[in-house]
Amino acid sequence: MEVKLNNKMKILRSFIGWIPVLFISIAFYGLFFFLLLKALLLNIIELEESFSYTASLVLSSTLVVVVTIIAFRKLIDVVSSYQLSVVGGIIFIKGRNGKDKLDEELALESIKGIAFDTDSLEKLKPKFGILKDLAASRITFYRNKNDSVCLDFGTKAFQKDSLRDFLIFVKEYGVQNNVGV
Repeated sequence: MEVKLNNKMKILRSFIGWIPVLFISIAFYGLFFFLLLKALLLNIIELEESFSYTASLVLSSTLVVVVTIIAFRKLIDVVSSYQLSVVGGIIFIKGRNGKDKLDEELALESIKGIAFDTDSLEKLKPKFGILKDLAASRITFYRNKNDSVCLDFGTKAFQKDSLRDFLIFVKEYGVQNNVGV
């Protein structure tokens, strides 16, 4: 059984809650780069003020937009690289987790449980939606208390019906979860 992956557009849409934080970050870093470039062009290169103002505005805006696009593309590529399947009593978890390549094979008997980290919300009680989104979308496979495998944004990567079917399937082997399936 293989868990079906969402397409990249659906994964991108699942990050809609990040838009307020994205705009605040763009404004902050845009202003920071603008002031830095303006000071550089005025004081070190000694260009005239009107040209340094225009050049700083264009360069900082371009830099922030390009970096934001690259960061989101990287995030979507990482999330869309996940693979989750069960073959012959073994769970295969593959993909990229940041820079690291994720390639785990877990025997169903060795897994104590699968958690969608909603319980970390009670511990942290985050006030920002982005932190709630990050914690609630993580899937953790526990072998024991000190050994686990995490898929950050795992619930965004996989189709919900397919993920539910996966949880029902592995529950038949005694693997517990915290979502009541």
